[in-house]
Amino acid sequence: MKNSKQLRTWLVDEAARKRMSQAEMARRTNKSAATYSRILKGITKEINHETVDAICKWAGISHTALLSIAQGGKKNPATSATGKLLAISEDLDAQGQRKLLEFAQLLRDARK
Repeated sequence: MKNSKQLRTWLVDEAARKRMSQAEMARRTNKSAATYSRILKGITKEINHETVDAICKWAGISHTALLSIAQGGKKNPATSATGKLLAISEDLDAQGQRKLLEFAQLLRDARK
């Protein structure tokens, strides 16, 4: 998933809403604080699937919702091709969701 300003802002706001430090967020998601630091500073341009899974689980949201946040709400995830694939992914296990997300990203990249 592409790292975006909207996603970074949402992560900061969500951690604040939960009254959680970056270190605590890292601990609860089994990711390093350095991982989140690189994401929040915009150093990481592409967030890997394992980290996306961890963020979704931590926040209690679907991949579709996180993608919509990352896109800044500019695209309706329910009507975009990627959104439709991600909606299908809700019925898949984590591995199936990752594979479908990879496919959706390939489709998006091919359209550029």
